[in-house]
Amino acid sequence: MLDDLKNLLALLNLGKIEDKKVNYYLTYNATIYLLDLCKYLRQSVFSVLATDYIAYAIISLESNIILLGIKYLDWRVKLYIELAHIYEEIGSLSSALKTIERCS
Repeated sequence: MLDDLKNLLALLNLGKIEDKKVNYYLTYNATIYLLDLCKYLRQSVFSVLATDYIAYAIISLESNIILLGIKYLDWRVKLYIELAHIYEEIGSLSSALKTIERCS
């Protein structure tokens, strides 16, 4: 399921700017589902796997002009915070600091 969502985001990222503007809601909704599923991974012993998916969700949001707007800032910050928490939990404090720096 997670790989399917990541592949969907990859396909949406390949499109032209006009395609991304028309289909921005697909990217946004896919990142919502990714975060929900990654929260379950974070509660289990597989939290390391969630880092790749959340990082890709952030990249997908930032590659879409509409999703860079103020309206979606809270959502991007939420993803950054979740990624930083996971890095902290797995003991990668330098990665957590880099994530927080990139967010600000």
